Amino acid sequence: MAFSLRELPLGVQLVIGLVVAIGVVVAGWFYGPVAQKKIDVDLLQAQVQELQSVVAKLDDATKRHAELQTRLKAAEEQLERTKEVVPQEKQTDQFILMVQSSARTGGISLRRLTAKGTVYKDFYAEMPFEVELDGSYYNLVNFFRQLGQSSRIINAGGLKLDGVDPTKRGRVEYPPGTSVAGTCIVTTFFTPSQAELAAAAPARPGAAQPPRR
Repeated sequence: MAFSLRELPLGVQLVIGLVVAIGVVVAGWFYGPVAQKKIDVDLLQAQVQELQSVVAKLDDATKRHAELQTRLKAAEEQLERTKEVVPQEKQTDQFILMVQSSARTGGISLRRLTAKGTVYKDFYAEMPFEVELDGSYYNLVNFFRQLGQSSRIINAGGLKLDGVDPTKRGRVEYPPGTSVAGTCIVTTFFTPSQAELAAAAPARPGAAQPPRR
Protein backbone atom coordinates (compact mmCIF):
# COMPACT_ATOMS: atom_id res chain seq x y z
CA MET A 1 0.00 0.00 0.00
CA ALA A 2 1.44 3.32 -1.09
CA PHE A 3 2.32 5.83 1.58
CA SER A 4 2.23 9.57 1.00
CA LEU A 5 3.94 12.17 3.19
CA ARG A 6 1.00 14.43 2.65
CA GLU A 7 -1.22 12.03 4.54
CA LEU A 8 0.69 12.76 7.75
CA PRO A 9 -0.30 15.60 10.01
CA LEU A 10 1.26 18.97 9.26
CA GLY A 11 3.39 19.02 12.41
CA VAL A 12 4.90 15.64 11.58
CA GLN A 13 5.59 16.82 8.05
CA LEU A 14 7.45 19.87 9.45
CA VAL A 15 9.51 17.74 11.78
CA ILE A 16 10.45 15.35 9.01
CA GLY A 17 11.34 18.26 6.72
CA LEU A 18 13.56 19.81 9.45
CA VAL A 19 15.37 16.51 10.02
CA VAL A 20 15.99 16.13 6.29
CA ALA A 21 17.31 19.69 6.05
CA ILE A 22 19.66 19.14 8.96
CA GLY A 23 20.85 15.93 7.36
CA VAL A 24 21.56 17.72 4.12
CA VAL A 25 23.54 20.45 5.91
CA VAL A 26 25.51 17.92 7.91
CA ALA A 27 26.27 15.89 4.81
CA GLY A 28 27.35 19.04 3.02
CA TRP A 29 29.59 19.93 5.94
CA PHE A 30 31.34 16.59 6.07
CA TYR A 31 31.31 15.66 2.39
CA GLY A 32 30.87 18.84 0.39
CA PRO A 33 32.96 21.95 -0.42
CA VAL A 34 32.70 23.16 3.18
CA ALA A 35 34.40 20.00 4.39
CA GLN A 36 37.13 20.40 1.81
CA LYS A 37 37.70 23.99 2.89
CA LYS A 38 37.92 22.86 6.51
CA ILE A 39 40.54 20.27 5.53
CA ASP A 40 42.48 22.94 3.61
CA VAL A 41 42.36 25.25 6.63
CA ASP A 42 43.64 22.49 8.91
CA LEU A 43 46.50 21.77 6.51
CA LEU A 44 47.39 25.44 6.28
CA GLN A 45 47.35 25.80 10.04
CA ALA A 46 49.68 22.79 10.35
CA GLN A 47 52.01 24.30 7.74
CA VAL A 48 51.95 27.64 9.55
CA GLN A 49 52.86 25.96 12.83
CA GLU A 50 55.70 24.09 11.10
CA LEU A 51 56.97 27.30 9.52
CA GLN A 52 56.76 29.10 12.85
CA SER A 53 58.88 26.33 14.38
CA VAL A 54 61.42 26.68 11.57
CA VAL A 55 61.50 30.48 11.98
CA ALA A 56 62.03 30.10 15.73
CA LYS A 57 64.99 27.77 15.08
CA LEU A 58 66.39 30.20 12.52
CA ASP A 59 66.07 33.05 15.02
CA ASP A 60 68.01 31.02 17.58
CA ALA A 61 70.64 30.16 14.97
CA THR A 62 70.90 33.84 13.97
CA LYS A 63 71.42 34.86 17.59
CA ARG A 64 74.06 32.16 18.09
CA HIS A 65 75.75 33.22 14.85
CA ALA A 66 75.85 36.84 16.03
CA GLU A 67 77.30 35.76 19.37
CA LEU A 68 79.94 33.65 17.62
CA GLN A 69 80.82 36.54 15.33
CA THR A 70 81.27 38.81 18.34
CA ARG A 71 83.47 36.24 20.10
CA LEU A 72 85.45 35.65 16.92
CA LYS A 73 86.07 39.37 16.48
CA ALA A 74 87.21 39.66 20.10
CA ALA A 75 89.54 36.68 19.62
CA GLU A 76 90.98 38.21 16.44
CA GLU A 77 91.58 41.52 18.22
CA GLN A 78 93.27 39.70 21.10
CA LEU A 79 95.42 37.78 18.63
CA GLU A 80 96.50 41.02 16.97
CA ARG A 81 97.42 42.48 20.37
CA THR A 82 99.36 39.30 21.15
CA LYS A 83 101.25 39.63 17.87
CA GLU A 84 102.33 43.12 18.92
CA VAL A 85 103.56 41.88 22.30
CA VAL A 86 105.10 38.62 21.04
CA PRO A 87 105.39 38.83 17.23
CA GLN A 88 105.42 35.72 15.06
CA GLU A 89 108.72 36.73 13.46
CA LYS A 90 112.01 37.95 14.92
CA GLN A 91 111.64 41.47 13.50
CA THR A 92 115.24 42.08 14.57
CA ASP A 93 115.61 45.36 12.71
CA GLN A 94 112.46 46.80 14.27
CA PHE A 95 113.60 45.70 17.72
CA ILE A 96 117.05 47.32 17.34
CA LEU A 97 115.41 50.55 16.18
CA MET A 98 113.10 50.39 19.20
CA VAL A 99 116.06 50.05 21.61
CA GLN A 100 117.93 52.87 19.88
CA SER A 101 114.86 55.09 20.06
CA SER A 102 114.46 54.35 23.78
CA ALA A 103 118.11 55.24 24.32
CA ARG A 104 117.74 58.57 22.52
CA THR A 105 114.54 59.40 24.41
CA GLY A 106 116.12 58.41 27.72
CA GLY A 107 119.30 60.40 27.05
CA ILE A 108 121.55 57.33 26.99
CA SER A 109 124.49 56.75 24.64
CA LEU A 110 124.15 53.29 23.13
CA ARG A 111 127.67 52.11 22.31
CA ARG A 112 127.07 48.53 21.27
CA LEU A 113 124.20 46.13 20.65
CA THR A 114 125.32 42.54 20.12
CA ALA A 115 123.04 39.57 19.42
CA LYS A 116 123.69 36.65 21.78
CA GLY A 117 121.87 33.94 19.81
CA THR A 118 118.24 32.81 19.81
CA VAL A 119 117.13 30.50 22.62
CA TYR A 120 114.18 28.28 21.66
CA LYS A 121 111.65 27.15 24.25
CA ASP A 122 108.61 24.87 23.88
CA PHE A 123 106.23 27.49 22.47
CA TYR A 124 108.30 30.65 22.06
CA ALA A 125 111.86 31.86 21.56
CA GLU A 126 114.06 34.33 23.39
CA MET A 127 116.22 36.81 21.49
CA PRO A 128 118.84 38.33 23.85
CA PHE A 129 121.20 41.20 23.06
CA GLU A 130 124.13 42.52 25.05
CA VAL A 131 123.93 46.29 25.30
CA GLU A 132 126.84 48.59 26.15
CA LEU A 133 125.72 52.02 27.24
CA ASP A 134 126.60 55.07 29.30
CA GLY A 135 124.97 58.21 30.63
CA SER A 136 123.73 59.63 33.90
CA TYR A 137 122.09 57.38 36.46
CA TYR A 138 118.69 59.03 36.04
CA ASN A 139 118.91 58.87 32.26
CA LEU A 140 119.61 55.18 32.63
CA VAL A 141 116.43 54.81 34.66
CA ASN A 142 114.53 56.67 31.92
CA PHE A 143 116.00 54.32 29.32
CA PHE A 144 114.68 51.23 31.07
CA ARG A 145 111.34 52.96 31.62
CA GLN A 146 111.10 53.64 27.88
CA LEU A 147 111.82 49.98 27.15
CA GLY A 148 109.07 48.93 29.56
CA GLN A 149 106.53 51.13 27.74
CA SER A 150 107.16 49.57 24.33
CA SER A 151 104.45 47.47 22.70
CA ARG A 152 106.75 44.46 22.56
CA ILE A 153 107.75 42.51 25.68
CA ILE A 154 111.32 43.37 26.63
CA ASN A 155 113.21 42.11 29.68
CA ALA A 156 116.44 43.68 30.93
CA GLY A 157 118.84 41.91 33.27
CA GLY A 158 122.46 41.26 34.09
CA LEU A 159 123.10 44.96 34.59
CA LYS A 160 126.76 45.79 35.32
CA LEU A 161 127.58 49.43 35.95
CA ASP A 162 130.75 51.27 36.83
CA GLY A 163 131.90 54.83 36.82
CA VAL A 164 133.13 56.28 33.58
CA ASP A 165 136.61 54.98 32.76
CA PRO A 166 138.88 58.02 32.72
CA THR A 167 141.30 56.23 30.42
CA LYS A 168 138.67 56.24 27.71
CA ARG A 169 138.10 59.96 27.82
CA GLY A 170 139.42 61.49 24.68
CA ARG A 171 138.95 58.22 22.79
CA VAL A 172 135.23 58.11 23.67
CA GLU A 173 133.18 61.28 23.49
CA TYR A 174 130.99 61.23 26.59
CA PRO A 175 128.06 63.64 26.69
CA PRO A 176 128.01 66.15 29.56
CA GLY A 177 126.63 64.65 32.76
CA THR A 178 127.73 61.08 31.95
CA SER A 179 128.51 59.38 35.24
CA VAL A 180 127.99 55.64 34.71
CA ALA A 181 128.82 53.12 32.00
CA GLY A 182 128.28 49.41 31.70
CA THR A 183 126.46 46.56 30.04
CA CYS A 184 123.19 44.68 30.38
CA ILE A 185 121.28 41.92 28.59
CA VAL A 186 118.11 43.05 26.85
CA THR A 187 115.84 40.17 25.80
CA THR A 188 112.77 40.17 23.62
CA PHE A 189 110.55 37.29 22.47
CA PHE A 190 108.84 35.98 19.37
CA THR A 191 106.67 33.01 18.37
CA PRO A 192 108.55 30.83 15.86
CA SER A 193 106.82 28.57 13.35
CA GLN A 194 106.35 24.88 14.10
CA ALA A 195 108.98 24.02 11.48
CA GLU A 196 111.49 26.38 13.11
CA LEU A 197 110.76 24.90 16.56
CA ALA A 198 111.16 21.37 15.22
CA ALA A 199 114.47 22.25 13.57
CA ALA A 200 115.76 23.83 16.77
CA ALA A 201 114.46 21.05 19.08
CA PRO A 202 117.79 19.16 19.47
CA ALA A 203 119.53 22.37 20.48
CA ARG A 204 117.03 23.29 23.19
CA PRO A 205 118.12 22.70 26.80
CA GLY A 206 116.69 19.40 28.00
CA ALA A 207 115.52 18.41 24.53
CA ALA A 208 115.95 14.81 23.48
CA GLN A 209 119.07 14.24 21.42
CA PRO A 210 118.96 12.07 18.31
CA PRO A 211 120.33 8.55 18.90
CA ARG A 212 123.92 7.94 17.89
CA ARG A 213 124.75 5.22 15.41
